[in-house]
Amino acid sequence: MYKSRTTFLTLLIATSAFALACPSPRGPGGGGGGGDDDDVAGDDDDAADDDDFAADDDDFTADDDDAVADDDDAVGFDADGLTFQFALTAVEGVNGTVTITGEYIVSYWVDIMNGIRNCDQHMNFEAQYVHGFGVDTTPGCTNCSGHVTFNLGAFQDVSNPNLDPDHCLPADLDAVGANYAVRMTQPADPNATPANYGDFGDDLGIIDQETHDILGTDWTTADASTSDRTRAGSEAEWAQYSLDYTHTGFVNATPQSLAGSAGLNAITRPENPGSLFLAAWEMFINPANNTNTAAALEGEYGGSANFILTLGTGG
Repeated sequence: MYKSRTTFLTLLIATSAFALACPSPRGPGGGGGGGDDDDVAGDDDDAADDDDFAADDDDFTADDDDAVADDDDAVGFDADGLTFQFALTAVEGVNGTVTITGEYIVSYWVDIMNGIRNCDQHMNFEAQYVHGFGVDTTPGCTNCSGHVTFNLGAFQDVSNPNLDPDHCLPADLDAVGANYAVRMTQPADPNATPANYGDFGDDLGIIDQETHDILGTDWTTADASTSDRTRAGSEAEWAQYSLDYTHTGFVNATPQSLAGSAGLNAITRPENPGSLFLAAWEMFINPANNTNTAAALEGEYGGSANFILTLGTGG
């Protein structure tokens, strides 16, 4: 289920993960990773911290953390929600082709409401970018001013908890069908086990801020109870961290995609009435690293999804 990310913005911008200051999803306690949350001696909860004394919050069988069926014991992989970020660099070649390289990050949260993170999954990617307006550049997106086409064969999971304990172990994700970085970057296939969604690996339409201004568009829904995000509000929020909000990324929410099947349209608007392209990404630059103010992508950008994804049984 998709929810507006407003409540969690302070969690997403707690620290800088990249040189361009792409937000890193660490909870107030600094996050965790490697193993499960509470009882393994080698994981992130030893006797000096919050989770191994009998008198604390986590060792009684009647509490939240020791029963096999509960949320935080040493059995299996635990996550109740996901957040998504990326960092990319766009470079124009001698023939005018713009090549993108970047990193896509899916963060798995043990308790997303309280900022308790399990681990982060890192996926390298390559893509091509074309700057141009309308359906000739981005089929199906009338107002898009750019289009990103991903090289599906170049996605590579580089998560390595041996090098960084905040990284996920891919085998743990595969064991419970929770490998969302793979599921979101492979072509949508509802018949795969588990299903692939393609939300990040398929089309990504781009609308720059100048085009937004000309069109007077925003992504808030008519139902204010489901989303209170506005473009102006997001610009002000990113500015608090010395980041300039420059573009919005739109996913092609086909019926086979997660965006199309899980209700992203309840919290965000399409680029044009009736369009399948829904606003999903807030893109920004760190002016200290990228001084490009043009509509076309060039240099380093960060991206943060304007939603969180909560997981039920079966994910």
